Amino acid sequence: VWTEGRKIASLGIHVKQWVTLHGFAINVDADLGWFDAIVPCGLQDVTMTSIARELGETTRTLSAEVRALVVAACATQFGLRARMVALAELLPEE
Repeated sequence: VWTEGRKIASLGIHVKQWVTLHGFAINVDADLGWFDAIVPCGLQDVTMTSIARELGETTRTLSAEVRALVVAACATQFGLRARMVALAELLPEE
């Protein structure tokens, strides 16, 4: 996903032996210096950016705002109700 010629997010899918894996990544307020050590998505000469950089934001509340928007959009898209759960609820019982 690009904005003004800079890469801000990635969407991916992997298919192997009839199994699909998919996901996405959004650079919200990342340390973009780490991208200097890799070739993002195999594309040479890519300038990476983030929502924070594009908006000129300097606060850390942006991550929570984006997380809430992504959760709400996914819940709406899949007809679900989003709710907070404790990590312990997600772990298998011993």
